[in-house]
Amino acid sequence: MMSKLLKEKREAFEKSLSDTSKYYSSRSDAIDKFNHLSKVSKVETVTESKGASTGGKDGDSNTTSSNTSTEIKTSTSSNTVDIHRVKSLAALDTQTYFELKFAVEGMMDDYLIILDNFEKNMDKLENPRGKGYGGYGSGGSSMVY
Repeated sequence: MMSKLLKEKREAFEKSLSDTSKYYSSRSDAIDKFNHLSKVSKVETVTESKGASTGGKDGDSNTTSSNTSTEIKTSTSSNTVDIHRVKSLAALDTQTYFELKFAVEGMMDDYLIILDNFEKNMDKLENPRGKGYGGYGSGGSSMVY
């Protein structure tokens, strides 16, 4: 009975905590839909070339050249804030907060229930066959080593 209760509570804890990973995905999707945020993209290009030549007028020569270019683009679709998207993000944050709050409160309650069950059944857990059990038959010393 106790092991079944412990298993059920552990599975409930794991499920409530695994749902939090969905929050970050949902939140990033909601933020991506904001039109008023500026979007910055950075492109960096590095080009390197080496060359060697032998003979010629001045003799042997080795050449190395390197070129780096960086391009940063900033784009803004609209300067107006879409209030519905902001409210949607706030609602998502609030919902996740309360889900986690209730999950933690439930975990504390379940933990106390488990401790209470252990306390009430401590005698049965320590002596599963009763206090007077001494081995084969009733009373006497046990022959089990």
